[in-house]
Amino acid sequence: MTCQNCAAARTDAHWPGYQAGCRACGVRALASSPAFFNAARAGELTPAYRAALQALLGEDWQVSHREVKAEYARLQSLKKGG
Repeated sequence: MTCQNCAAARTDAHWPGYQAGCRACGVRALASSPAFFNAARAGELTPAYRAALQALLGEDWQVSHREVKAEYARLQSLKKGG
């Protein structure tokens, strides 16, 4: 089953919808979250960001962090028209 919110967010970086239980929506939510922003600004995985990764995406936070960084980059590119 395809998530309609993920489909819409592929072309709209500001898409506001998220589907509960959809991993891709969770990744997108974290990529736009204050926890990710603060960790990126600090240049490290802050305790709050790591806790958010584990709570939303599971214990394998390293994999989840790579997904969130990639989604952040995708969203930034989309916002710039790329």
